[in-house]
Amino acid sequence: DPTAPDPDNPRCNIKANPVVGRIIGNQVQGSEVLITIAVGSDSGVQKGWKGTVLQGSGDAPLAGGEITIVRVDKKATLGKVRLNIDQLESNSRVKLSPP
Repeated sequence: DPTAPDPDNPRCNIKANPVVGRIIGNQVQGSEVLITIAVGSDSGVQKGWKGTVLQGSGDAPLAGGEITIVRVDKKATLGKVRLNIDQLESNSRVKLSPP
């Protein structure tokens, strides 16, 4: 079961696939912006994953768009970025990847 790997089983070292989602909310918090991403644990995302904001509608990462995952819920993931609201509005797709 890829969603519940067994670390004691050497045959069970399955790396999950990256998940692409859309930013559905943002809130300025000091020098960072707290973003809500419309994918969560139901899509396989887990705490400890890494994330990046994607450029426009393509798959290239946006410069400075690294996401720090704060919390993963069933349907949404909360992350922090060091981008401004304008950058996030024109680049609303993110890629979340397992460590």
